[in-house]
Amino acid sequence: MDRLTCLFSALQNGQSAKKTLIRVPCTKNTKKLLNIFLQEKYIQDFYEENCQIVIVLKYEGNSPMFQRIQRISRPGRRVYCSYDRISPEKFSIFSTSKGIMSGRDALNLRIGGEFICEISVSKSI
Repeated sequence: MDRLTCLFSALQNGQSAKKTLIRVPCTKNTKKLLNIFLQEKYIQDFYEENCQIVIVLKYEGNSPMFQRIQRISRPGRRVYCSYDRISPEKFSIFSTSKGIMSGRDALNLRIGGEFICEISVSKSI
């Protein structure tokens, strides 16, 4: 399992188990993705501790902030998307020539890239 899939599984499993803290291996891409999650208010905080990243999960009342993180581009099947095919209604993350960013930011900058993941938001939000 690659590092991003490990991160997405840990986030989903941690929220479904109602945990407040989870730990994932520390990588540059993990930090970049978690910064986007933090900016979009899907997690409360994260910090580095002993070569691991500790993520403080966030809940809206008693329900998780998102239902599902779907990995779109995988190591065996890369998926690329031009800016005009990015959906502004869905929260997605892209790896572009300007770095890793949310779909909304990529749409505003009018650049496409590798379609990393799409997040299904909980219905209560």
